Amino acid sequence: MKYYFAPMEGITGYIYRNVHHRHFPEIDRYYMPFISAHVSHSMKHKEKEDIRPANNAGLFAVPQVLTKSAEDFTWTVRELHDLGYREVNLNLGCPSPTVTTKGRGAAFLGRTEELREFFSQSFELIGKDTPDMIISVKTRLGTEDPDEIYELVRLYNEFPICEVIIHARTLREMYDGEAHADVFASVLPESVHPLVYNGSIYQPEEASRLEERFKGASAMMIGRGLLRNPALVREIKGGKRLQMAELASFHNELFEAYREVLPGPKPVLARMKELWWYMSMLFEDREWVLKKVRRAKTLTDMEIVSERIFAEQQFADVRGNV
Repeated sequence: MKYYFAPMEGITGYIYRNVHHRHFPEIDRYYMPFISAHVSHSMKHKEKEDIRPANNAGLFAVPQVLTKSAEDFTWTVRELHDLGYREVNLNLGCPSPTVTTKGRGAAFLGRTEELREFFSQSFELIGKDTPDMIISVKTRLGTEDPDEIYELVRLYNEFPICEVIIHARTLREMYDGEAHADVFASVLPESVHPLVYNGSIYQPEEASRLEERFKGASAMMIGRGLLRNPALVREIKGGKRLQMAELASFHNELFEAYREVLPGPKPVLARMKELWWYMSMLFEDREWVLKKVRRAKTLTDMEIVSERIFAEQQFADVRGNV
């Protein structure tokens, strides 16, 4: 089974990806946080930096695009093709209200005829302009009802999509509750395309059970579980459990990389606090860890706090779920 690192907006940019890959090289593919395709046919500086080939050297990194416009999508695909990319992932899974109120992301799943027309136009243009580019899709089960995925898979079957990544929740469910692994299992034989499972994998034992259950799946994608335990895929593949010293080494290199690249202490502090929200779940006294991290007002504070955590805290015997 292959394992993919899910795109997490604001966290898994190229700085994080490179540091993670140096410490934990077991990931088969990294998916980049989405590029918003604009009618102006331009990209933000941050997006350009994230997709710059030099910033992704040595990684299997796949750019992701968020849009509901075939014209804007195919323009972005051409730009990515010119940079040397040969796969683009279409984001039909984002449940954020800032995205869905504009009809993009997972909201697009509720308008199947518009989505069919989008695919028809996009694949026609891509076939003419960049015929060696392949398109994968990241989707949810639907907007309201998990059973919507059956109609969506039939729609996807009509087009030359290379792979469909299914986050096994609906738009309405956001990230709450259990993922619908049973629905994913039942839709596997309905798809002519390889399917990838995405949804709440936090422990190696969970992944092993799902591997056994999803024998027809091509891969599994993990997001929050890897932010919490960056060695999770290594553990899933039978490697050693995460050690405190290597977590500290990973954290410190990432902290230093952010300090070198990001524009000032404020964004560095914000990135590290967000990451600690996930990593704190590894520790016996999570509330103590979070309290200390929240109180850090400067980069020096954060450095002192992190040193205390790694020196004084222990990993929990049972690592609970988000």
